[in-house]
Amino acid sequence: MTELAEIQSRYGGVLVEIERLRAENVELREDLGQLVARLDEASGEIDELRRDAPRIAELYDLVFERLAERR
Repeated sequence: MTELAEIQSRYGGVLVEIERLRAENVELREDLGQLVARLDEASGEIDELRRDAPRIAELYDLVFERLAERR
C-alpha cells in the first residue's frame, strides 16, 4: 500500500467530513450574503419611513380634523 493510499485509508472519513464542512461553509456564506443584502434593503425602507413619518402624521391629523368638522 502506498503512503497516499494508507493516508486515505486512515483518514478518508475525516477528509470527506472536511469537504462536507467546506461545502456547508460556502452555503452559509451565501446565505449570510443574502441576509446582509436584505438587511440593507430593509434599512433603506426604514429610513424612508422615518423621513415620511412627519408628513404621514400631518395627513392623519388633517383627515381626523376634517372628519371631526363633519360631525
